[in-house]
Amino acid sequence: MDVKWMIQQVSSKIIKPSIPTPSHLRTYMVSLLDQLTVASYIPVALFYPQNKSSNQISQILEKSLSEILTSYYPFCGTLSADGNSVECNDKGASFSEVVIKCPMSEFIKETNVRFQDLVFSNKLAWGNSCPEDYLLFVQLTHFECGGKALSFRISHRIADACSLVNFLTDYATLNAALLLSDGGHAVYHERPSPQFIGASLLPPTNGRPSPSFTKESNEGVVCKRFTFSGKSLAQLKALVAAEDDDLLYSSSGTNKPRYITRVELVTALLFKCAVAATAKACPQLQGSTLLIKPSNLMQVANLRRLTTPQLAPNVVGNWYTYMDLVVENEDQMKLSRFVKELKKEKLELKERMKKYYNGCSKNDLSKQVVENDEKMAVRYEKDVYLCSSFCGYPLYEIDFGFGKPIWTILGSVYTEKVFFLMDNPEGDGVEALVTLEEKVMSLFENEEEISTFSSFI
Repeated sequence: MDVKWMIQQVSSKIIKPSIPTPSHLRTYMVSLLDQLTVASYIPVALFYPQNKSSNQISQILEKSLSEILTSYYPFCGTLSADGNSVECNDKGASFSEVVIKCPMSEFIKETNVRFQDLVFSNKLAWGNSCPEDYLLFVQLTHFECGGKALSFRISHRIADACSLVNFLTDYATLNAALLLSDGGHAVYHERPSPQFIGASLLPPTNGRPSPSFTKESNEGVVCKRFTFSGKSLAQLKALVAAEDDDLLYSSSGTNKPRYITRVELVTALLFKCAVAATAKACPQLQGSTLLIKPSNLMQVANLRRLTTPQLAPNVVGNWYTYMDLVVENEDQMKLSRFVKELKKEKLELKERMKKYYNGCSKNDLSKQVVENDEKMAVRYEKDVYLCSSFCGYPLYEIDFGFGKPIWTILGSVYTEKVFFLMDNPEGDGVEALVTLEEKVMSLFENEEEISTFSSFI
């Protein structure tokens, strides 16, 4: 599809904080986890229906962005060449405005996820974050019907999903207040209070280059979005529980039903079907006794929820670790086993985090972080899959003053063996962004459990 004629640039500006960053805050040291995070962007877009809000939406969005950046001052700085710090020099954030010449309803129905990347400010939504680039990109997209999309690309070197959602929530709250005042002075009920304390908790080290997330060439790699409705997940949950009695009741021996989460179900299903499809696409395995390729799943987990005491949600930066799921042979390919192992790994991870955060030294914690990073470093050489979930984050509650979004998406990604999970608009299902080799994807789509429990959008 030729899309050049469909998009028209309206404006492109650099938004600086409304108040200069004080001299004592001019250098922001990142944490070790920030330092080891892939040098990419996190791209999120929110779609809003037509409404009768102010006709000065873009001007007010620019003004509120300028004001919110005074609290999130590292987001408008410059990443150092070695990646150890951000120079908070008020370089600014990129703000662009475009028009897409089609109704939003047609845009949302489009099954080509690359086409939907038009709402982002760069052709490659995730992209690689370089020191000379802006750390934050915002784009306001207008559709013919009057609907609009707001997209954000934040450097993953300084923020994770939790940090981005907190920023969007604070930005939206301020913008809504400005809209109510018709662009005048906004009244805060509570000022944003992000904490930039990562380096004090987990200091960076020298000489650790950050890996890039995207390949120079995306040839042979396909990204597609699959949706799992609440109804289909209920059916899948019943199937999994029937497959293994241990998943019917809690391990305490009581008759209390064991809770299986949406994320556990979908993660297990995607991993199982991807491993099966990869085996079918591999000629070397045909007729062999191995049947599948030994594979690992690295599931991203939010560290803030795992520490004792818990880290505050407003601690900015990358605070994540991994849960590790392994499959080595055909006998381990039951879906119930994958769900069970994910639950087991989650409990063990909580215990490990208690150990590392209860009186451990920063060196001990740094060692654990580096070990996790080394596991991820080999994923490009082995059959290692990565799964990250945005489920549970209140993206559908983010109201900039013109209502709540009717849909939220992540930009398409073209690093293979990656799954990203998002809430569906109804809040009871999951939308999964799946990236696989083209020959594997065609087999993956036809796996019985994928075709039965999901729809391709």
